[in-house]
Amino acid sequence: MARSYVCDPGVAEDLVMESFCIYLERSRDGKIGECPNLPAYIFAIIKNQCLNWLNRRKRALSIAHEIHEDHIRQIDLEIRSLNGLEVEEIFAPEIETVIRQTLGQMSELQREIFRLFRYEGCSYKEIAAKLGVSPAKIDHENRKAIRMLREALARLLFMLGYGSMVGVFVERILSNPRF
Repeated sequence: MARSYVCDPGVAEDLVMESFCIYLERSRDGKIGECPNLPAYIFAIIKNQCLNWLNRRKRALSIAHEIHEDHIRQIDLEIRSLNGLEVEEIFAPEIETVIRQTLGQMSELQREIFRLFRYEGCSYKEIAAKLGVSPAKIDHENRKAIRMLREALARLLFMLGYGSMVGVFVERILSNPRF
């Protein structure tokens, strides 16, 4: 019976032995007297020992579960905290330096096209009219400028340990009006 309730043969054996010890102590102290049904009495002691063990086990598991839930809540807080830290904010000075250096490496035409398109919001047609070149040339040079920036920012973010997320962060940085 004990084995079927506690599902552990070693624990069941211990509980049965403890039950017999309880019976012997009670009979020695004269607490039992004449017991008309000795097997039923011992069975009741074993049942109570199993109940006590199961209740202790339940409490221990409940406490372990609460601790586990606390750990999960703590990890969730850390995840939310880390998600709140944006790479653009953490490394803003480094990003700005890389953008400035990359812009400095561009031709004068690329830099001007990029500035007019990105910071002044001019269309390719407007830029072409201002600079006296075709819209196709504007498109080509702007794409080259953006490619240069993507590569430079990707190198920076890779060095900073962003590995597989580099592409996502580069696009976020390039879409951020701050940069």
